[in-house]
Amino acid sequence: MRLIFRIGLILLSVLAALVVAGTGYEALQRYLAAKNHQPPGEMVNIGDRRIQLNCTGNGSPTVVFESGLGISGSLDWSAVQPSVSKVTRACSYSRAGIMWSDRSSEAQDAKSVAEDLHRALQVAGERAPFVLVGQSLGSAYIMTYTRSYRVAENVGRSTRKTLIWKHFMNSLTTVKELAHGSEHRSAC
Repeated sequence: MRLIFRIGLILLSVLAALVVAGTGYEALQRYLAAKNHQPPGEMVNIGDRRIQLNCTGNGSPTVVFESGLGISGSLDWSAVQPSVSKVTRACSYSRAGIMWSDRSSEAQDAKSVAEDLHRALQVAGERAPFVLVGQSLGSAYIMTYTRSYRVAENVGRSTRKTLIWKHFMNSLTTVKELAHGSEHRSAC
């Protein structure tokens, strides 16, 4: 019985050490990536800190991408954003404390994330209407954003876990027509 307990304790200790080492390695690599590579887009000063915002393309509405729980921020959308940018304006960003964006001293709940995004878009001069696309946890953030800033600002949102991009790109033409045809643009 003692032997099984000791083996279990050793295995648990090894597992804990691997978790600590993996977490430390991930934090170090994230720090080095942010330090050694220029952020895509610009660093937007939202008052007490800076948020990394990457906007490309031209046109309206502006598609705003919100990442999920991952640690890559705007880089999560690097495979999608160039395609969308061929059709209209597209923005992705890194939330507070992720990649190049400065940490916030406040708790990062959905309301504060929505406020940060709103301020970053305003300061950067991005103009509504917006189509918000959230992946995973980002869906909760964009739902909060649309509730908080819905007046004449949002054309729509997508909160699907997996978005079929061909369908999205085809729908974007319809969304663009909606954006240009109405003063009050909340299809949320």
